[in-house]
Amino acid sequence: MAGEIRYQRKEESMSDATIIDTLLDTMAPGYGAGGVLLPALLGALTLLLLHHRHQMKRHRERHRQSARDLAVLSDHDALTGLPNRACFEREAAQYLQRHSTALMVFLDLDDFKLINDSLGHRVGDQTLQVIARRLRQMAGDAALVARYSGDEFVLLVPALADGETVAWADRLLAIMRQPVVFNEVELMLSSSIGLARWPQDYKAPCDRVECLVRSADLAMCEAKRAGKNKVCSYHSRLLLVQNHTADIAARLRRLDPDKELSLAFQPRMELATRQVRGAEVLLRWHTAEGEQISPASFIPVAEETGQILGLGYWVMEQACKALARWPVQDDPLVLSINLSARQLMDVQLVDRIEALRERYHLSAAQLEFEITESSAMGDMAGALHVLGRLRARGYGLSLDDFGTGFSSLSHLRSLPVDTVKIDRSFVCNLENERLDRVLVASIIELAGNLGLRVLAEGVETLDQLALLDSLGCDEVQGYFIARPMPEASFLETLVQRPDSAPA
Repeated sequence: MAGEIRYQRKEESMSDATIIDTLLDTMAPGYGAGGVLLPALLGALTLLLLHHRHQMKRHRERHRQSARDLAVLSDHDALTGLPNRACFEREAAQYLQRHSTALMVFLDLDDFKLINDSLGHRVGDQTLQVIARRLRQMAGDAALVARYSGDEFVLLVPALADGETVAWADRLLAIMRQPVVFNEVELMLSSSIGLARWPQDYKAPCDRVECLVRSADLAMCEAKRAGKNKVCSYHSRLLLVQNHTADIAARLRRLDPDKELSLAFQPRMELATRQVRGAEVLLRWHTAEGEQISPASFIPVAEETGQILGLGYWVMEQACKALARWPVQDDPLVLSINLSARQLMDVQLVDRIEALRERYHLSAAQLEFEITESSAMGDMAGALHVLGRLRARGYGLSLDDFGTGFSSLSHLRSLPVDTVKIDRSFVCNLENERLDRVLVASIIELAGNLGLRVLAEGVETLDQLALLDSLGCDEVQGYFIARPMPEASFLETLVQRPDSAPA
């Protein structure tokens, strides 16, 4: 071929006719309109044009598919495939416009962080995928299901009658409790669920979806406070609780600890000698306005907001000051101080305790630190490191509320404690419940075989005291021995010992 055909596509949107005219103009100087090769060349041009059109069609289809894929990715959670928060809020708004009644469900997996911490994030991710499939199957096609964030899920389902709502929520709880098995490891899960009804629990003028999600979330938090693995429905009191919590947090920030806080001491009695051997240190808050705020109200708020660190170190220093000014005893008293989960994660904890002990010239044996299983489980490896350092320096360590936590026996084996405190829930019915007596006897025997001392909390009757003594319990604490008291009253108890102790 004498000439060279050059074809340059200037724009993908160029029309077919324009392409042909351009090609003919390019050929004209070499071939002319009546050239013998023109028919063959036109055929080749037709094939080229068809190929061009096919490629353009494929390009447009790929572009549309990419747009669809991007839309799906932007609207869905990559891990579970469920709609994400933005997609849920958009679709939920449309759902509420079409339906006069509905039920908003907020579900949070209980202690899910423990799975990530103990088994790794891969198992945690696979668990979330299983939960997502269960929720889709449970909710059905008529409902909206989404992963709201982390281990939180939301569902918007058709409204049910009151009795049917309770039964449906109980089935959802049961489905969440079904074991999840990975590599022959069986995980037992539970969830806390909050419910809010449309339109009953909607308060204008806020956004409908936002208001219902917030109401269901508040109900879920109430289920957590009630012990987890529960369902709670929204009611107006929950908003008051939330406002009260915010108020407590604000007042804690303004707190003057030296003027408003004080310590109370609840004696611990050794059963073998009937003598007071020490006390648990408890925190009391009397506000500047004269109000007494219960620890049950402010301690959880302080823990949540991080203010527990400042409170905890204030308690430690005041306890050390008290020990330093008390009369010297032949058998030194032991003060037991509670450590929170946040304190266990504080890298300066051991150094600060050591600094206080040295400042007030105390021995490590005069201080004992109480932890709960749940506080250690947030970061078990970190907790074991901190507790090991304390134990190596001679401080006492006790495991509080034993028997009420998660995997108690395994933690009893791994945590470096020297005392086990039996939770009051096992003691309160000790005289009347055979099962409680068997459990307490088993705990005492197990702890003894492991070389641990046992203290029973919540002793309120002489019969309970006698039973615990017969079972081999080492120490007791409770209202029958003494209520928490100010320092001066506690010192009077020490002066009167051992005669003041119940026989």
